Amino acid sequence: MSLDFLAVADSDSYVRWAAATLDRLHGVDSRLAVVDSPVRPSASQLASALAGTRFTAEHVPTLSFRALTRSLREDPPRALLLATTGPVADAFLRALSNKIPRPVVVSGQPGVALPATQRAVRYRATVDVLVVHSLREAHEYSTLARTIGTTARIVVNRLPFLCDPLFPLGTEQPRLQRVVFAAQAKFPSSSDDRVRIVRSLGRLAAARPDLDVVMKLRAQAGEAQTHRERFPYDSLLAAHAHATGVRLIRTETGSMGNLLTPEAGVVSVSSTAIVEAASQGLRALVLGDFGVGPANLTDTYIGSGLIGSLADLERGELRSPAPEWLRDNYGHSTPDELMDAVRDVDVSRPLPAPARIGRWHGRLRRRVRLAAPWGARRRY
Repeated sequence: MSLDFLAVADSDSYVRWAAATLDRLHGVDSRLAVVDSPVRPSASQLASALAGTRFTAEHVPTLSFRALTRSLREDPPRALLLATTGPVADAFLRALSNKIPRPVVVSGQPGVALPATQRAVRYRATVDVLVVHSLREAHEYSTLARTIGTTARIVVNRLPFLCDPLFPLGTEQPRLQRVVFAAQAKFPSSSDDRVRIVRSLGRLAAARPDLDVVMKLRAQAGEAQTHRERFPYDSLLAAHAHATGVRLIRTETGSMGNLLTPEAGVVSVSSTAIVEAASQGLRALVLGDFGVGPANLTDTYIGSGLIGSLADLERGELRSPAPEWLRDNYGHSTPDELMDAVRDVDVSRPLPAPARIGRWHGRLRRRVRLAAPWGARRRY
């Protein structure tokens, strides 16, 4: 019996993870669909998220939650990847609970998922397989899962968009010619902090005309993302174009992979792009000016050797990661475990119904996440 895998995604970051994950499953008939919601990607975001995979936007339909759940009940695939935000994953699990026949249900998060949080696990507590991406994540999520009581099997799958190293750690690298700032919707949260980053990038661009200084955006102002962005960087660049060097910064919205050439380095507050660069042996810099810890997801980088400052950025001083940190944090060489775990699941037993997450909080978040904007609703 051939294994058919359907992935359902909602935001651009989840689409990217789902497409890259399916692309690495050999000998599997796989499909990808987007669930209609306020965070669904725009046409340009969808194209960027699918870049480098076998999927094209023309073959990735956007379907309503109702249409998808009806299809999953009437003609379930062998396996279902819920590549969605927590409340949407919870909604699908409720729709599929206690139904037979059913698919093997897999879920996870699309990048660095530390620190492990109870909410992330509770929303996905009744899946068959929970995917994590590093040895450290496996330890932290397994410990948390035992506390919560989920029976999901936790498996390690390397982040699917990480490439093989361009340079082994410790080898001499070519002269730095490009610095890429990987923007995030959530961090830093204040306008003033974001302006500090813009001005530091501008000072670097002015002081180092030999460098291509790029701000890599996940979305343009007005486009949806997994998390709401209150102060889009493209708007801030326009507002502060008079500041030193800011006009020299160029923006990109395509695939990050296109920018990670041997001469490039990556700067961010806590983006997964840091891991992408480090795994390839490229230089990187985590900006610690805005705090280091779970509040902005930078505790992942403690001990990495990559944490620095805006002053380091202005001097173009990027670093290489500590080898032992990279081994435990996304650079491991152990085999992926997903397919073996999927084949081991007994689908003759129904999925249990998810536990209630608060009296009204979980229900409200599900409704908000699945409420398509007015004028953009589709009927199925």
